[in-house]
This record gives sequence, structure tokens and C-alpha cells, in this order.
Amino acid sequence: MGDSESILRNKRHLRETGQRLIRQGIIPQDDGWVGWLGRYQKALQDAVTTLEIPSLTKQSERSKNRDLAR
Repeated sequence: MGDSESILRNKRHLRETGQRLIRQGIIPQDDGWVGWLGRYQKALQDAVTTLEIPSLTKQSERSKNRDLAR
């Protein structure tokens, strides 16, 4: 993959890795590691969080629409 620091800046790679892990039922978490691995875990967790926010927003909008329809 090249320079390890470039992986931390590669948002596309982090999003794709996060999506792949979520599909496998794995939710990346910051396990308290230090150094590069800790920074990678944090970057991956942040990418997954941004992936989850739109889906949470859509769910809350759906539930509002259902409540209004009653």
C-alpha cells in the first residue's frame, strides 16, 4: 500500500475497509492501541462513524414519517 502514513490520509481506503468490515458484522473500535496502529484504528473508527450517521438520519426520518401517517 506504500507509505503507512498515506493510508491514514486515504479516506476512500478507510471507507471501503470500514464498509467491508461492517458487511462481515465487525464494527471497528478504538481499542486503545498507541502508535501507528492506534492512529489507524481511530481513523477507521471515524470513517465507520461517518458511514453510520447517514443511515441513522434516514432511520429517524423514516420513523417521523410513519408517525405522521398515523
